[in-house]
Amino acid sequence: MTAHAGWDQEVDVLVIGAGACGLAAAIAAHDEGVPRVAIVEKFARLSGDTTVSTGSVAAAGTRFQREAGIEDSPELMLEDFTTLTGPHDMAELTRALVQESAGLVEWLVDVVGARLAIVTDYRHVGHAVPRLHGPKSRRGQDLVDDLVRAVEKRGIPMALANPVRDLVVDDAGAVVGAVVQGDRTRETRIGARKVILATNGFGANPELLRTHCPEISGAQYFGAEGSTGEAVLWGCRIGAALANMGAYLGYAVVAYPHGSLLSWTTIEKGGVVVNAHGERFGDESVGYSGFAGRVMRQPAPTFAIFDERIREIAAREEEFRKLLDLGGAKSATSVPALAAVAGLDAHRLEA
Repeated sequence: MTAHAGWDQEVDVLVIGAGACGLAAAIAAHDEGVPRVAIVEKFARLSGDTTVSTGSVAAAGTRFQREAGIEDSPELMLEDFTTLTGPHDMAELTRALVQESAGLVEWLVDVVGARLAIVTDYRHVGHAVPRLHGPKSRRGQDLVDDLVRAVEKRGIPMALANPVRDLVVDDAGAVVGAVVQGDRTRETRIGARKVILATNGFGANPELLRTHCPEISGAQYFGAEGSTGEAVLWGCRIGAALANMGAYLGYAVVAYPHGSLLSWTTIEKGGVVVNAHGERFGDESVGYSGFAGRVMRQPAPTFAIFDERIREIAAREEEFRKLLDLGGAKSATSVPALAAVAGLDAHRLEA
């Protein structure tokens, strides 16, 4: 849509999406002295991907790491990421994010008031040292709640249930605003000096997955329901380029029928994943996302196998404790007995 006179409202910065990214962006803009910052969110409640995650933020060289005796640097973090992902289209963006990571976490704690602490229980997939900073509860909702409090404290207006229908561009192709539908009949044209798209991915859009990310297309989706790729569609309509569209964040171990993500700590601490024949079929150290495609290619169901020591370590996490309370883990005193519980071939499982 091309811009023309007659905005219903005008702001300096318009943030589209009220997840952790959008909330943090709005707070940062406000604190830098931008007089008019506003947030619009398509749902009537906050339900971005952070709310269904552990709320962990990776950062290198924070004071929290130093206090815990962990030596780290942006250079080491970048090396870890490069080794894990290989070449991709956004190397410079990755470098910038790594360089800013420590400052981000310390800003979230010191300025925003987020209740984050260094996670020392384990090193995340592909990380040479512990560098995840997350809520003590390991619930992303807690991080979002802290961000919302900071937004409210600053008086930043946030309009829920106001989905953006399209971006507005001027004759030069620059984005200068958005069309927001506040109810079923009325549209509001908001002009903005800057528009920040914080709308996450397209995991909840099967058509976009089939087009851009066929490897994971058809997998059961456990992310936020709002990740339906509007920004991709808007961008395509105004001639934006696309990059890294085949990349995805998958999760290889989901408890069925509970619909709960099994703590990857169970695997990082030494557990293994086997298929319906009781056979281990790959190196789980590639991580829960890298391993997801391999799980999809196996005969279902698959099983995560771990011992009591690992269970007790993972039980420090609230979500895993809930899964245990729901009977999501079965136990036995020997491999043959475990095979019987799971309906697996005992000889293959023992191997």
